[in-house]
Amino acid sequence: MEPYLRSLPDFIANLAKGSFKRLNVVIGNESCDLDSAACAAVYAHSIHSIEKPAIPILNILREDLPLKTDVTFCFGKDLANHIPCRDDIKWKDLDPEELDLFLVDHHVLTFGEVSPFKNRLSKVFDHRPFSADADIPSTAEVILRQTGSCSTLIGGEVLAKGYNDPMGLRLLRDTILTDTINLSEAAKKTTPEDVEILTKIEVILETTTLEPRDSVFNQICDAKTDISQLTFGDLLRKDLKVFDVNNSFKVAVPSAMLTFEELAQRGDSNEIKDDLGKFCSRYDADLVVIMGVSIRESDLVARDLFIYDNKASGNKCENLCRGLVKDQNLGLEEHMINNLDFGTHFKQGNLTFNRKKVWPIVQEILNK
Repeated sequence: MEPYLRSLPDFIANLAKGSFKRLNVVIGNESCDLDSAACAAVYAHSIHSIEKPAIPILNILREDLPLKTDVTFCFGKDLANHIPCRDDIKWKDLDPEELDLFLVDHHVLTFGEVSPFKNRLSKVFDHRPFSADADIPSTAEVILRQTGSCSTLIGGEVLAKGYNDPMGLRLLRDTILTDTINLSEAAKKTTPEDVEILTKIEVILETTTLEPRDSVFNQICDAKTDISQLTFGDLLRKDLKVFDVNNSFKVAVPSAMLTFEELAQRGDSNEIKDDLGKFCSRYDADLVVIMGVSIRESDLVARDLFIYDNKASGNKCENLCRGLVKDQNLGLEEHMINNLDFGTHFKQGNLTFNRKKVWPIVQEILNK
């Protein structure tokens, strides 16, 4: 796999010259976490391995790649830099009729450059509930099952076709362990399918030569939470999704590998408010819902939410806060943070509800 990834910059250069008559493009989601990056790279490599030109796309801007510390750790910083990001591709120069599109770890297209290729969507892999915002052509094959990791779905697909690249399989193993919190029972994210695919991968890689699961998980967790060089604004962009509600109301939902209460200690109230303002301007966000999480030694310790109303959305923000508190699944408790005089902070009692589960609740409330 490494030679393939190192060849991608030259591949992109040749792509600009029209050297390929048929191209398979695999795009991960816009948060570009380890799951998204690994799925895109491994699935593209598996297609390319059977002599069908294919490239993975990291669905972020090139400038944001250094923020993805879990991705650069698992791939290696140098190798990660060889994988194209979405702004490395001159989309307008590509012929839609000569391209097949694959989505991994999402099923809703979110950036305009790829819109002309929507009808070329060939296959979709995702492990979250089906979104009403999805616009998938009837000709596309959809593999959508709720597993702990999308890498489980990709693993099942490529293993069935005889894929056995050691680096690719290691990336899938790393990701399944990361997404399931090392198969933690407390997190309630692991499914039998996750365990089955992980076991199959480890058999191929020979378990006796593999680094122990605990060690792998802890190293990736340490890399993901290494924010020593990141500003508060960087942390908001590190794992971000932006949702458009009814094409009229944008909600930015950053997920942080610290609780918001911990993040708030990184600056005074004015600095944090200024960073939030710049962040909202960059993404034209009306509302920000920051989801914080603290993980220690394979265990979820805490989750919290912080809601910031950027455009004085009034009733929408108030209704959202009331609706979230009423939802007994979340177990929210409003909590004041001493150094902040804006926004609404909640401690979250139910640690099993991550962004995949919380966003549909937020969306339903905002749509009322």
